[in-house]
Amino acid sequence: MLFYPVKDIDQARKLYSKLLGVEPIMDEACKVGFRVGGLDVGLEMQIDWAMKRRR
Repeated sequence: MLFYPVKDIDQARKLYSKLLGVEPIMDEACKVGFRVGGLDVGLEMQIDWAMKRRR
């Protein structure tokens, strides 16, 4: 699985769903996963950004 760091998981989920043309196979508060063909692609909100977002 390839993981990409993101600042805004909600915005990234929408963008990657549109770009990849698939819905997430995993959708959690700080991680989202997609399967494209045989490749798994993950988005992970960076902890420092997540902590600032929760304040």
